[in-house]
Amino acid sequence: MGIFMRLVRLRAPGGLDNLKLVEEDRPKPRPGELLVRIRASSLNFHDVLVVLGKIPCADGRIPMTDGAGEVIAVGDDVDEFKVADTVVSTFWPYWLGGEMTPATRRVIPGESVDGYAREYVCMSAHFFTKAPAGYTHVEAATLTCAGVTAWRGLVVCGQVKPGDTVLILGTGGVSLFALQFAKAAGARVIATSSSEEKLEKLKRLDWFCGRSVDPGTVFESDSYQRDLHWQQSRSRGHDSGDNGQSLEARYRPPFSAAGNRRCLQVLRIPKALWQGLPRTLRSPVPTEKSIRMESDRDASGSTCP
Repeated sequence: MGIFMRLVRLRAPGGLDNLKLVEEDRPKPRPGELLVRIRASSLNFHDVLVVLGKIPCADGRIPMTDGAGEVIAVGDDVDEFKVADTVVSTFWPYWLGGEMTPATRRVIPGESVDGYAREYVCMSAHFFTKAPAGYTHVEAATLTCAGVTAWRGLVVCGQVKPGDTVLILGTGGVSLFALQFAKAAGARVIATSSSEEKLEKLKRLDWFCGRSVDPGTVFESDSYQRDLHWQQSRSRGHDSGDNGQSLEARYRPPFSAAGNRRCLQVLRIPKALWQGLPRTLRSPVPTEKSIRMESDRDASGSTCP
């Protein structure tokens, strides 16, 4: 008699009512594969889109992009992992180095292939990497989508440094990571949200990052939604050469760092565009290079990717 495991499958056409908890045989690793006991999975906005059917997937797909746990068994020809290693999933399992290509972004766990809403997973070894030393499974599970997106956008692409200004929109997972990375790099942070309650939580997180109140951090409520000039500037752009394109269209990258298609942009803000921001966000004047990190939604979970 086989060993059973519990998992969740999403039935077409999607929707919360079509999430089904089932039992199936626990798989065994083949050559090149790992059997991992999943201990934690982080909910991203990307996962919500898949479950609700906004991102199409095959009938019976196992959702959830992020997963962390420990290695239970190792297949033949696997040298980089051993039993009892703590591991975390990768968002683009075929992007092993170099620049992103269509071939390296062809697979996303939880969308184009089965994800991590299950007790055990058996996948090729390159679907995982070792979890950071000292991290709990819950902590490690937040890195795959939101953490890597914020890191790549700020550090790898943006090369954030002391004196830069980082603008985070909303309180999703990417924005929360961006706040922490930016403060660690010595950057000034502007944080916006339509929720006063969430802004208070951001202030506590800001204090935790620096262990003191940082007068350089600006927390802005929903005035960026109420301000007519701010809304118009976002819809039409400020540069006379923008041909009527929105700011998102002008500055959106071809793909994000870890899969969230609209979660971040890295840009140099021209003087005219900066002057279009609400006055409370423009003082003091920032350095030439500012970095904008945008969550897909003003949500509390890890978003992405």
